[in-house]
Amino acid sequence: MIKEKKDQEDLIYISSQLSKLLKKSFGKGPDSCFSILHQNMLFVNLRQFTTPAEEVLLFKKEKSFALKFRSIILQSVFEKFKPEMKKTLSLEFDSFFHDWNYDTNSGFILFTKKTKTANQTGKLDRLKNQYLEESIFNCYSETYKTPQSIDLWKINNNLIMAKCHDILLPIEKELFRQGHYELLYNHLVEIKYSIIEHKRNFSFSLDREIIDMFLVWDYDLNNNYLILYLK
Repeated sequence: MIKEKKDQEDLIYISSQLSKLLKKSFGKGPDSCFSILHQNMLFVNLRQFTTPAEEVLLFKKEKSFALKFRSIILQSVFEKFKPEMKKTLSLEFDSFFHDWNYDTNSGFILFTKKTKTANQTGKLDRLKNQYLEESIFNCYSETYKTPQSIDLWKINNNLIMAKCHDILLPIEKELFRQGHYELLYNHLVEIKYSIIEHKRNFSFSLDREIIDMFLVWDYDLNNNYLILYLK
């Protein structure tokens, strides 16, 4: 009980410190920042975090520039924040991924260690696990590329992650190899919106309403992570 309380206090502290660093870096911080630690991954959900500069870019229909602006600053934030996470959580994260839904003014950051993940805990109900896995396979097959395999995690009662393996197309691997990161990122953002259109099917598979979805890509390991926030 004491350890659980300490762990929760550490996560509250991490969320607070990250909010302060985001505010310092962007000139505006999120209204809310909530962190969850699961195995070697730190999940961060942010709300109400669109800056005035981004609002102008979005109004001008320059979403790609808004995302690029955010990506550049977040890389700097990650480098500055790594020592704080190591000191507080005793974990040295070496990678981070992020995604943003400007329509709902919400965002998601995933900090990871690129080591083999331990046996998953908190598994989904086996029947619903099967339904959700099939729904994701069907969605990817229709809109993009069928994953080689899918791992599902129930992070907590309101957060589910699907890790899809061997997901990049040959042309995307080549773009990554040649360093065309911006072109690749803009292309995969469009893929994300096609996948989000299947949200109702995922909700039906879980028998739960999904209030937000995020999709991030690990180009190095040829995976992506589909994040489902449930009501």
